[in-house]
Amino acid sequence: MARAVRTAISLPAEDFEALERTRKRLKKPRSEIIREALRSWHRSREIAELERRYVEGYRKVPEDLKEIESLAKAATKSLPREKW
Repeated sequence: MARAVRTAISLPAEDFEALERTRKRLKKPRSEIIREALRSWHRSREIAELERRYVEGYRKVPEDLKEIESLAKAATKSLPREKW
């Protein structure tokens, strides 16, 4: 781990109790649980932003139906025939 910095945070009692239950169940230090939660939160925000940009891109430049049909035909031709 990179250089650690200590900080103090205030939590509502019910959040602290949930943190303690989780920490005890997982047998991990409180700091590790909070670090994992923070990383997960950051990652979910990054994914949400990427999804937003993806949707925005398709709204600006939607796929053409002919293009989709051409790609589907090409994909079908590239697959070997199977007997069912």
